[in-house]
Amino acid sequence: MHEIKSFNIFQTAKVIGVLYGISFLLMAIVELLVFTTMGQASGHPGPKPPFVLMIIVLPVFGTIFSFIGVAFGCWLYNVIAPHIGGIAFELSPSARTNGPSN
Repeated sequence: MHEIKSFNIFQTAKVIGVLYGISFLLMAIVELLVFTTMGQASGHPGPKPPFVLMIIVLPVFGTIFSFIGVAFGCWLYNVIAPHIGGIAFELSPSARTNGPSN
């Protein structure tokens, strides 16, 4: 068994924040396309400025708040893990390798 003793707070929050930012951008684009399609189908003009603004605001705020939330979660994990133990997991070598990699 292996155990995660601690997380690098900044690195973990940065990676997860960027992943969430990309996800929020994709969601905003899909929502914009849906609203545009629905507007055209009902005879109304295309998206209004708030929907276009959503493409910018949603990913930016999603990235910022994800970063803050993950940073807090990592900090809390680092505080609690020494007292109750960290996340335990088992590793097995991949079929493509001769053994565990470092």
